[in-house]
Amino acid sequence: METNYYQKENHTLLEKINIREEHNKIDISKLDKIISIDIKEKTIIVEPRVTMEKIVRFTKYYNLIPKVIPEFKGITVGGT
Repeated sequence: METNYYQKENHTLLEKINIREEHNKIDISKLDKIISIDIKEKTIIVEPRVTMEKIVRFTKYYNLIPKVIPEFKGITVGGT
């Protein structure tokens, strides 16, 4: 079982936290939406599971495109 250790504020006590327990998990599977786009400022607000492919398709409609596009089109804003 994997355990994550962290130090308390006084840096002398260590507490064990089981990072695999169900109550420690947050379901982000549905956080895959584009929230807004600001054409003037050239900014976009998205949720963490939005793919770069989806961002490129969406921004192209406004004649915009991200400055950097990862080679892996399935990568999400929050990671793979």
